[in-house]
Amino acid sequence: MTSRPEEKIRILFVEDLPTDAEMAQREVKSAGIEFTSVITDTEEGFRHQLIDFNPDVIVSDYSMPIFDGMQALQIAREHNPILPFIVLTGSINEATAVACMKAGANDYVLKEQIKRLPYAIQEALKTSQNIAAKVQFEQKLKESLEETKGIINAMKETVWIIDQQCQILDINQQACTSLGYTRDELLNIGLVGIDKHMNPDEMKAMPKTMSKNEIQTFETWHTSKTGQVIPVEVNASQIRYNGQIAALAVARDITDRLKNEQDLRKAKEKAEESDRLKSAFLANVSHEIRTPMNGIVGFLELLQTPGINDEKKEKYFEMVNQSSQRLLDTINDIIEISKIESGQSEVKLTEVNTVDIMHYHHEFFLRQAKKKNLEILIGQQITDSSALIITDKYKVEAILSNLLTNALKYTDNGTIEMGNYLKDNELIFYVKDSGMGIPENKKQAIFDRFTQVHSGTNRPFEGVGLGLAIAQGYVQLLNGKIRVESEEENGSTFSFSVPYQPLTSKLPEKEDENYTGMDKTSLEMELLPDLKILIAEDDEFSALYLGAILDANKIAWIKCETGTEAVRLVKENPDLSVVLMDIKMPEMSGLEATRQIRTFNTTIPIIAQTAYAMTEDRSKALAAGCSDYITKPIKRDMLIDLLKKNTKNQE
Repeated sequence: MTSRPEEKIRILFVEDLPTDAEMAQREVKSAGIEFTSVITDTEEGFRHQLIDFNPDVIVSDYSMPIFDGMQALQIAREHNPILPFIVLTGSINEATAVACMKAGANDYVLKEQIKRLPYAIQEALKTSQNIAAKVQFEQKLKESLEETKGIINAMKETVWIIDQQCQILDINQQACTSLGYTRDELLNIGLVGIDKHMNPDEMKAMPKTMSKNEIQTFETWHTSKTGQVIPVEVNASQIRYNGQIAALAVARDITDRLKNEQDLRKAKEKAEESDRLKSAFLANVSHEIRTPMNGIVGFLELLQTPGINDEKKEKYFEMVNQSSQRLLDTINDIIEISKIESGQSEVKLTEVNTVDIMHYHHEFFLRQAKKKNLEILIGQQITDSSALIITDKYKVEAILSNLLTNALKYTDNGTIEMGNYLKDNELIFYVKDSGMGIPENKKQAIFDRFTQVHSGTNRPFEGVGLGLAIAQGYVQLLNGKIRVESEEENGSTFSFSVPYQPLTSKLPEKEDENYTGMDKTSLEMELLPDLKILIAEDDEFSALYLGAILDANKIAWIKCETGTEAVRLVKENPDLSVVLMDIKMPEMSGLEATRQIRTFNTTIPIIAQTAYAMTEDRSKALAAGCSDYITKPIKRDMLIDLLKKNTKNQE
């Protein structure tokens, strides 16, 4: 073997790809580490270099065609238990990483994070030096325990000398400190008194079965005086103490190590759960989008059938409308859960009459209940002035609507009861059904995203499993709680609470942020004649749809596809009555176009129309100078009402 400078580190690379080995060498060299190296990719070569090259550190790929990193690690540990060993691999999961570390690897480095390799090598060498020093120290301890008593007491590990009857002959101060006993108490109770997990016979046999230079390593648990159970890793070896065979045991508290391993397992489980939820989400969303789309496309094709009668046309149009509403509900649910989880859903307090809410929802769901031959009724509820409260009306209605929708979905016969009552300064709403009930193991899971009582491709109910997750999110925003009481096959009762804040002073009136600001006079007005509308919309089909509505009402219109054209056309057409401005357009956005129009025309009504659904979008539109706001998909009657409202003063 050729001589090498003593200051250089000897690195044995176990790698089958020369390019990867060269990459690792370059990275170590770039860190200023002086080293010599040898590369091998076979077991025979590895065993030979362990003797011939005598490496200071091993850097091994985990997966190779004829020899793998775990085999190399086992051979290295047989050769030298403290020889630094680093796994360098292209990919590794948490379970494999934990297995490598438990098998004795000092570290593992992903090749995509190879810049960490020099640091890992230096740390592994330090660890090896520390272990070597510790082994050397323990050897000296065996030779002359009394001479090193002060050093033993300075150790962070607990040190024990045990005879063949499991009686403690000597201990260090750390043992007393860790377990809360005095020295005399520990000497009196013996090892059996603090280690209730090892068999006493095994303890007694341990000093005898050890060979002179053997070190046994195992894990057990020590119990403190207060009853605290402490996991420890024990390194035990045979010594002669006062002329008799004894065992020297050094126990290290491994609480932190076990916690780290547990955290790794939890992280792996969390990642797997996240993948499962993502898959469930994609499957559910795909189903809930494709199914109504199938109804829309299918029935529109049937409407093109020659000679179709009016009755079938009406039925097919109804199917298209129902499928469209289901598709819109799915999209709205996804948007709502996104707003909740991103913290963009805000509480907006208004004056609320709970009697109106209860009666509205009773009437709204009554027709659906009758279709299933169900009875829906209002049970107890607060009335009169006590029913006038301050809360977020939209969120309370959304929660109640989700609970009633679920009750109707999962109830085939019997009744559904809704109501509310006061308790401990909280207003509690409830929905009780006589449906299928919920298994005990599903009661918490049903509030998770994309979760239903029945899941999989054979689930009997539609929906993406977001309704209860949205309800829970809204309840938490309102500082309330949501609960469920249910027995399988015996119905369910969902209840949620909101802080009871009776109406004692009038809140400042706020304009409805969803739409419309309509007053009764506006709704009863006829459209003025000779209106002329500018449709600023870059989507061809959306523009054609708006134009068709205007044509049906004999309203003249012109169109453009960019914000720049919108500004020009408003300048060139002073007879325009209203601008329908899409917010997102090429060249110049609808908001910027509105700002520019307001520099020369401050009176023309500009109605923002957008597919965005965030609350702040409306505020941005009004701040830019828009007169009103409407969200896609645009309903015909809603658009006409907005035109009435914004042109009533142009007579």
